[in-house]
Formats: sequence, structure tokens, C-alpha cells
Amino acid sequence: PPSAPVPGIYAAADYQSEFENTQVHCGYVAWLGSADGTFRIIREEENYISKEAAAKMKSDEMTAFARRYGCEVH
Repeated sequence: PPSAPVPGIYAAADYQSEFENTQVHCGYVAWLGSADGTFRIIREEENYISKEAAAKMKSDEMTAFARRYGCEVH
């Protein structure tokens, strides 16, 4: 992308998962390709809200958090 710190081939994956004590859990991993054909992680982001914390939030607060980070609310 034009805003990339260095030219090259980038790959990224978004993920979402479920855990017993977590209401929201999602994130992404980004890799940069090297000249030798390997890729290395250049960024990783993880976002989550525990069920305990979620119980203290209003519905619209939970939705706003999820949207900000590209998560879905379960």
C-alpha cells in the first residue's frame, strides 16, 4: 500500500474467536515478505472484553467497541 513503511508484499489476516470467559475477542496479524520468500510478522493486534467487564457496559458501548476494532458481539 502507498502508506507502507517499506515497499514489498504484505499479507494480513483478521480473526475472531470465542472463549468461555470472553464476550468479544478479535484482532489481526500482518506479515511482510522478505527477498528469500519468507514472511515475518510486522504487526499483531488483539482486542477483547471479558464477560465480567461486558456485564458492566451498556449495549451501545459494547457495540461501539466492537465496531471500532472490527469485532462482532456474541
